[in-house]
Amino acid sequence: MRKRTDNSGFTLMEMIVVIAVIAAMLVIATLSISVVFSTDAKKAAASVSSALSTCRENNRSREGKQTFLALKCDEAGRLEAALVVNGAVSDTKRISSKNVSVSVNGTDLTGDTTLYVSFFRGTGGVRTFMTGTYSGSLLEAPDSMSLSDTELDSRSGGDYGEIHIASGSKKYVVSVDMVTGRVATGAE
Repeated sequence: MRKRTDNSGFTLMEMIVVIAVIAAMLVIATLSISVVFSTDAKKAAASVSSALSTCRENNRSREGKQTFLALKCDEAGRLEAALVVNGAVSDTKRISSKNVSVSVNGTDLTGDTTLYVSFFRGTGGVRTFMTGTYSGSLLEAPDSMSLSDTELDSRSGGDYGEIHIASGSKKYVVSVDMVTGRVATGAE
């Protein structure tokens, strides 16, 4: 008489099916996370573009008032903006609520590094496109901020100033034409 053995276990086919299902779930989860992070970068790029256009239009429409935009990432990697008119902070806002990385012409906006942008009144071209330092949150900026006259004469040296914004695997660039001051946004 033969002894019957109980071979309870997984067949090779069952193992392949389970591994395939797990792999498919990982791919879907990775794509979902990537889409969420790319949305943050896209929204931040659109907000930066809008803030730059607002600064340009405000500068051209205000008689005798120097207007500039200050952009920086706070300690948590959230992008902040402040619109300054004649040295007084007119408007501050948080552009991104999540961690984005921002670089301007090769310089990362981290720590105290801040981007300052201003436009010529007559032509609308870029007057200032430079990085400098400002310690503290722009959302809690003092009532007055100013750029010195020597800083106002500096330019980035190229035809376009570029602000690179990345989150997850997606990267966007906000370009500012130095001659006309026009702002364009696109994916990298």
